Amino acid sequence: MKLNKKIKNEIKSNNGFITIKNFIRTSMYDEKKGYYKNKRAIGKKGDFITSSEISQLFGEIIGLYFIDYWSNYIKDEFNLIELGPGNGTFIRDALNISLNFENYFSSINLNLIEVNKELIKIQKKNLNIFKKKSLKMTWQQNLKKINKKKSIFFANEFFDCFPISQFYKFKNEYFEKIIKYDEKNKKFYFDDIKLNKNLKLFNKIESLYSSYNLKDKSIIEIEYDAEKYLESISEIIKKNGGLFVIIDYGNYSSNGFSTIQSVSKHKKVDFLNNVGKQDISHMLDFNYFYMKLKSLNLNVYGPFTQRNFLISIGINELKNKICKNVNTKKKLEIQKDLDRILDEDKMGELFKVLIISSQKLENYEKFNELY
Repeated sequence: MKLNKKIKNEIKSNNGFITIKNFIRTSMYDEKKGYYKNKRAIGKKGDFITSSEISQLFGEIIGLYFIDYWSNYIKDEFNLIELGPGNGTFIRDALNISLNFENYFSSINLNLIEVNKELIKIQKKNLNIFKKKSLKMTWQQNLKKINKKKSIFFANEFFDCFPISQFYKFKNEYFEKIIKYDEKNKKFYFDDIKLNKNLKLFNKIESLYSSYNLKDKSIIEIEYDAEKYLESISEIIKKNGGLFVIIDYGNYSSNGFSTIQSVSKHKKVDFLNNVGKQDISHMLDFNYFYMKLKSLNLNVYGPFTQRNFLISIGINELKNKICKNVNTKKKLEIQKDLDRILDEDKMGELFKVLIISSQKLENYEKFNELY
């Protein structure tokens, strides 16, 4: 069954509408036709590109950051876990640089959390060299089988594609944004529905309105699925110890507008069209993530801009070291790619970083841009 038809059937059986959350979930994660179940989305030939696909330095410097954390706080066998590894480019680069650190490399249990069968094939191909070096690698669809060792989690552009719900307040009443289908014009469209009494949800909306100083009809985006995922990872880190690094595009806090966007072939498109054939994502509200993680009693640092984080852990020094051994043309290519992920008007400011740790990280106690 085509996704369009599946969603229309759900609308018919649900009083004429579908929530935004369920629309995104079906479009992106339907078992047979969902975007992330089948399509190769990342790279120049895909719909979007990530920092690790742009600059090799991205994966290498974060790989060195993991080694530094391991040397200080783990020093034993551990889980290295990437959530949504894409083409496997980041983890390949992070592992390549770790080959110089034998004790660290031999301690890795690599876990890749992936639901896309096509991407798993690409990841296995890109990581085959490490299989020959006896690296322990497993692919899983969720976190249920993660062992009880200390873990380093990494998520780059992972949470932005989780389904979200949109709500707003107007004259002390509460509404949810929904999606309906226009049979005459053969298209989906937005509407809203007044919420039945739900004190827990009303209090949450009210709290967000208050903390962001929003006016009536401002949009609040609530990330229920992401919250559950954060809770699961936080529980693992609290029980066993470890680190969690989140990098994604987003705002320091909500501005009261919808942040949902859709891209196809690197161009923005209407996310209500071409269901299951184009990426749907949203801007993370980093204050929302920060407060959620703090409520789970972990050490949380950030959000930092991607630019400040990468510079602080030595990406420019790594670039200078590599550029000593390459020709002028290659130096210019390396610098151009690095500028794209660092520049304030490109990815350097738009992308933010949160660091979550079971241990207090002294380097970040004094270096926190907002909190």
